[in-house]
Amino acid sequence: MIDSAGALSAYGDRVDSSAFWAIFPQDPRLPQNAHLRASDSDRDAVIALLGDAYAEGRIDRSEFDDRSSHAGVIKTLGDIPPLVRDLIPALPATLSPAALRAEAERRYRADRRGSLTYATPAIICWIIWAAVLVSGQGTPFPWPLFVTFATAMPAVRLWMNPEDHIQTRMRQIQKRQARELRGRDSSTATSDGSTAIGDGSRPIGDGSR
Repeated sequence: MIDSAGALSAYGDRVDSSAFWAIFPQDPRLPQNAHLRASDSDRDAVIALLGDAYAEGRIDRSEFDDRSSHAGVIKTLGDIPPLVRDLIPALPATLSPAALRAEAERRYRADRRGSLTYATPAIICWIIWAAVLVSGQGTPFPWPLFVTFATAMPAVRLWMNPEDHIQTRMRQIQKRQARELRGRDSSTATSDGSTAIGDGSRPIGDGSR
């Protein structure tokens, strides 16, 4: 199974629809997001989905090659839904409880890996301290301890309290889903209103001729 930075493989052999759309920071299905430029990770997610579809026999090799070539040059988010329309449902941007938990855990693992970068400033400070000390111009007082303590605390909290962090991530995902659903409802209402105005204007025009 093709893995897009672990984003798709967390949901089993067949990609969960809500989980797939949740990968994108901005939902490609929403009209107000269609003009936004796609990122490399957005393209990778689409290619990973196509790889799953090919492995499952839902598309053949020529279709996979053709769609993958298109996915590799996607420009905007609006280009994504048409490319996968027959592979994954365009359901509302909500996650099932199991998928919500899985997505939060995936993000926690990514945050945990990223937390290792907190050690970089401390390592640099220790190298500088040691070099100056060896040269005979430095002080034996280990001042990099302050930097180490300050940069390590976020990482320590992250590693020591995984459940708290996962719950925080779940709340963040749910808030984002709520915003996306409000945006979808707003877009639908605007579209319906425009259609109603257009339909109502025709009899007036016809009557004036």
